[in-house]
Amino acid sequence: MKSMTGFGSSQVKNSHLGIDVNIRAINGRFFEPKFHLPREYFMFESEVRTTLAKYFQRGTIDIYISRKLTDSLIENLDENLVKEFHQLGKKLAKIIGTDFKPSVELFLKNHDSLKKKDISVKTSLEKKLLLEAVEQACQNCLKEREREGSALEKNLLQILKELNKKVKIIEGHQPEIRQELHKKMTARLDTRMKEWKSDIQLDPDKLYQEVLFVLDRMDIDEEITRLCEHLKQFEALLKSDGSVGKKLDFYTQELLRETNTIGSKQNVQESTKTVVEMKTWIERLKEQVQNIE
Repeated sequence: MKSMTGFGSSQVKNSHLGIDVNIRAINGRFFEPKFHLPREYFMFESEVRTTLAKYFQRGTIDIYISRKLTDSLIENLDENLVKEFHQLGKKLAKIIGTDFKPSVELFLKNHDSLKKKDISVKTSLEKKLLLEAVEQACQNCLKEREREGSALEKNLLQILKELNKKVKIIEGHQPEIRQELHKKMTARLDTRMKEWKSDIQLDPDKLYQEVLFVLDRMDIDEEITRLCEHLKQFEALLKSDGSVGKKLDFYTQELLRETNTIGSKQNVQESTKTVVEMKTWIERLKEQVQNIE
């Protein structure tokens, strides 16, 4: 199991070029890469996306790539461009009728424009170097996501343990609750019968069926069974491989739905307190699940 948050970086270089890659992954419903590339690498965005998709299935993935030529300024200076720049200055000065007085500072301010033409980006070697750097950063980020995922799994398993305890508490109270409900309904019927006129005749069998109907509506055996099954499936998913975040989120919704149904069916003190505690644990579960890929 992997978390959706993580960070990874890499640095690769050869004799002329250095490439730095930084990847920051955060929560997201879908796979959403965001590219921060130098203009020289715009043409490689598709290949970078393909590499990212090998490692990430969900989440917002910010990838920052910087490119730096490792040649010295002197080695990378184009002497012909310097001469052309000097001739251009003289020509402009002649047009406007003034003297041209070049200075070293003038050339230093414009040294970026006087570099040799960069043709290395067009080579397959640089593309290979770039994708190698992206691959390494992805692997480092993946290790971080797996480490956080392991910690999340332990936390979620502890929450599941608490929820299973609460389900058993509710289940254990059922005989007592049914008996109490039966007493309350019997007492209420006796009171109403005394309030009615003595000449009213009631069919005991029909009355018994009505009482059973009401009690059946308060029965939560099915909800408890579904809760236990959902908890088993949740735990199985935690121990499985692949992207399970969406499935886990679905099960948290089902757990909350069954718990709410129990609370509405049995609004008695024995159940209400436990139901509230269960909902608190499920909310914690749901919050943690949002971090899982």
